[in-house]
Amino acid sequence: MKYSIKDFLDTFGGSEIYYDPRFQRKAVWTRICGDKYISACTKGRGFLSTIVLANIRKCLKLAKKAGLRADINYFEDLLNNGYEFISLDGQNRAKWVERVVKNELTVTATLVDADGGEFKATNKFFKDLPPRVQDGIYNSFISVIHDVVASSQVELAEIFRDLND
Repeated sequence: MKYSIKDFLDTFGGSEIYYDPRFQRKAVWTRICGDKYISACTKGRGFLSTIVLANIRKCLKLAKKAGLRADINYFEDLLNNGYEFISLDGQNRAKWVERVVKNELTVTATLVDADGGEFKATNKFFKDLPPRVQDGIYNSFISVIHDVVASSQVELAEIFRDLND
């Protein structure tokens, strides 16, 4: 499903996505990779790579059906800590976009604004970009699958490996 970056952050941003360190790699993107991704998003190419999320409530339901006590506890703990999704792919993309929009990272890239014009940003925070460039980022589309379901942590790790092998 395609989401604008604004809608993605409103729906999935903040602390709703859990990045399980037992199978999720550390965020490894360099500034160059992140800047290229933001640029690609504003050029209409951000949806070509997908962010994949497991729905914790649906996973919990399957774990209960299967009677998997350890997995039931795992999913319930995540829900109790405010998480709704588990990242299976796209951690770098999701975190980079969020950090740029939250003014935690600067951008050095050629960006396309909401009117289709190019803007060369050099070490600029999101808040310092012209409003139409900010709109160009917010209105860029990314692809998100957010209904992956598995009954166990083992299955989630297998899905992660399948996506990343």
